Amino acid sequence: PAHSERVSDLLSPLLAHCKILRDLQGSDIGIVFVGPCIAKKAEADRQSGLLNVAITFKEIRDWWEACGIDPSEVETGDDDHFIPYPANQGALYPIDGGMIAGIKTDCRVADAQFMTFSGVTNVRNAIADLDRINSDRPMFLELLACEGGCVNGPCSDNRKGTAAKRCEVIDYADQTSPEVVSNEHLDLTDKWLIEAIEQKHYADGRIRETLRQVGKFKPDDELNCGGCGYDSCRDFATALLDGKAEPSMCVGYMRKIAAKKADALIRTMPAGVVIVDENLRIVESNARMTEMLGNEAMIVDAACPGLAGASLVKLAPFHEIFTRVLTSGAEQINTDIKQGGRVLHLTVFTIEPHTLVGGIAQDITEPAIQKERIVAQAQEVITRNMETVQQIACLLGENAADGEVILNRIINSFTSNITDQEGSDET
Repeated sequence: PAHSERVSDLLSPLLAHCKILRDLQGSDIGIVFVGPCIAKKAEADRQSGLLNVAITFKEIRDWWEACGIDPSEVETGDDDHFIPYPANQGALYPIDGGMIAGIKTDCRVADAQFMTFSGVTNVRNAIADLDRINSDRPMFLELLACEGGCVNGPCSDNRKGTAAKRCEVIDYADQTSPEVVSNEHLDLTDKWLIEAIEQKHYADGRIRETLRQVGKFKPDDELNCGGCGYDSCRDFATALLDGKAEPSMCVGYMRKIAAKKADALIRTMPAGVVIVDENLRIVESNARMTEMLGNEAMIVDAACPGLAGASLVKLAPFHEIFTRVLTSGAEQINTDIKQGGRVLHLTVFTIEPHTLVGGIAQDITEPAIQKERIVAQAQEVITRNMETVQQIACLLGENAADGEVILNRIINSFTSNITDQEGSDET
């Protein structure tokens, strides 16, 4: 905030370009910016008199795809060229240092100190001690939010590395005309752009309280993985306090929530549930399944809760069904088996093909389950009967319709014969 008055009071390159285009082509034109930058949308909103709309590369790719347009198949002719003329020094602006390259063409290197920094963290570090710099020469800092420049904007092509994209920009700039068109008559200053932004600072207690809201109770929980878009968990907590982030942006927190939901669901299910890996080692099992497997399984569960790591081969005589699903990659197998005086309805299904398989077992000898099965089977019988009745009705309807058509033909035939005979008698 203390150095906001040092920011250039010129329009951004985009808005300066818009002003030049309107000067050359007239004020009644529409201007659309297409690029990798989402911040340009805010410029279009603030300066709608200069820039009508801004869209991203991703949006125009989606648009082309929806319209069935492949730009690589479009043939260009001799008359296809930029209007009013191709970019000159501005062709280097998408890479860090590109703006400085244009400025240096009008002054010696020793006339000023030129520096470029890209990436928000690098920019913050670069301007941290501006007050301590003592120099008689002017200094120009080119500061870009995206590391490497606009070529790495949030909606740019991520299939190429920064060096490759930088080389493409430089190669294109080398092919542009060296002629520079003067626009000195235009006022390109911008008086409203710069506003000091105060950075809020929060006490350590508030930061820790906010971290606890996303399941981070001790320093070891702060993974600083960057999945939320911030450099550290503490930066994320600050963004939460600023209202610029939401708890759901924390990948680790959401993963824990999902795992807890799954664990609670498995634990409370009235049916037995077991999940095994490709070696038929139990990954997870609920108490109901342990009970169904018998005393040996309950002894193992006391030592290894959830039977984690135990061999299904040693605990369950029906392990061959799991082997079949693992080997075949089948989506699901349903069967009834006998286990310890009970009849279990077992459903084995694929979670990850050939890697992870789950099984759900229901004791169909229990009165409640028996009632459910009887009701389900009765409903199935009713459904099948209705389908059969509908098919019979359909066939009867078709036969009746066919019979009606045949009878109508016979009637029409006899009627026409009688009419012909009466006509001939009169004659």
